Amino acid sequence: MASNASRGGRDFRVAALFEALRASEQQGDAPADWGRFYEEGHPGGFLGPVALRGAASAGLGLRAARRLRRGELLLLERSWALGPRGAEVPEASAQLVSACCRKLRDAATPQLEKAVFRCLHPGEGGRDEGFRQSVFNEYLRHLKCGARGSESSDLGPVTERVGAIVKANSRKTEHWDPWTLLLRDTEAVGGLWLVASLFNHSCLGNVVITYANNKDGSVALVARAAVDIEKDEELLHTYVYPFDTVLERRSRLQASYGFSCTCTRCSLEAPHAEAAGRLADNLESELQHFSAARGMGARPSDMAAVVKKMRSALARIDDAAESLPADSRQMWRSQFLWGDHGLAMAAQEVGLFAEAVEAFERCLALARLAAPSSEYELKYAMMLAQCLARWRLSAAPKNVPQNQEVLKKAMRSAEEAHDRLYGGGGRHFLTRMKRRLEDIYAALRR
Repeated sequence: MASNASRGGRDFRVAALFEALRASEQQGDAPADWGRFYEEGHPGGFLGPVALRGAASAGLGLRAARRLRRGELLLLERSWALGPRGAEVPEASAQLVSACCRKLRDAATPQLEKAVFRCLHPGEGGRDEGFRQSVFNEYLRHLKCGARGSESSDLGPVTERVGAIVKANSRKTEHWDPWTLLLRDTEAVGGLWLVASLFNHSCLGNVVITYANNKDGSVALVARAAVDIEKDEELLHTYVYPFDTVLERRSRLQASYGFSCTCTRCSLEAPHAEAAGRLADNLESELQHFSAARGMGARPSDMAAVVKKMRSALARIDDAAESLPADSRQMWRSQFLWGDHGLAMAAQEVGLFAEAVEAFERCLALARLAAPSSEYELKYAMMLAQCLARWRLSAAPKNVPQNQEVLKKAMRSAEEAHDRLYGGGGRHFLTRMKRRLEDIYAALRR
């Protein structure tokens, strides 16, 4: 326990810091035009119905201040510090650490922001969590009213804790190409966002995050509710690729953030981790055979044989799932979504559209379960709609495989997923995804 003298010093510092703050009467607003926001960025910020939570198991975190609807905006925050594009994050890259050190030494950086940064390290204030909570609560209060804090003197010398803070709290941005539905690695940049650093991890998160580049060089982070969330429920984000096996996810989390996840999903999957690893290795081998055959320009009959082997590998996974309780089978099965993706692509390539549609439908169902309202749900909703469209376009007019309502339903599903992730309704969906919609429009005209 911290001594009375040190605690008194901290209380004095916090009191002096809070006394220097200036509160604005105007609360920050969310962007009115989300399509324009993702094109041009946004100069301000926004804090929704979010409050601080002191989590006994994971330190500080964020919780819902009231009941939240899925898709609801929770946070719009400008980056506090950025590294160069392509930097390895969340590892403590020297460039990002240097950027944070410059912010701490800069007299123009508000005092409260410096306090918040330092309090991202659990060692700040000794064992007195009350000190850290008071700093974060004051920062959240001032974000709600649009103020940033005072611009008084620095909090003290930069310490070796900066590297630890960057390693544990920085993140790598994700920019999805609306045409390829793949991540643009060249656009990725490592950075640190003060409030977003308080989103703790779960492999079954209830918060989704997107990014937009601002004209001033900063990057805006946007957090939305992925599902309906009850009041006081903790707000959790998934730090790693959600469709790896439990051992792979835990390995990545340990290497990057220094902890092993014990969330509900991991607890369900962990007892079967060894078997899942063997099944994943076998499935990966079949996917590699498909990639090799496609690269060599294999004949359709050879490609069909490869598809059959992929189908068999997935069937073994489905058989293994049958040994689990009925209410946990699909969640366990989500570790292998990437195999269904591979089967869908392979089946589509050889003209087995009915099988491709079924595989994409499984991808979409698993994405909704393990990564709801995420870019993955949008991705598979779009790929399903496009596969249906290509099926219609490939058939003779008298043999069109399904009526227009099936395709329209798939398109509405994609539009809803886009709105929950990016906002802006149908207009934003049509403008952002227009190249992906060309086949669908053509199919609807048949």
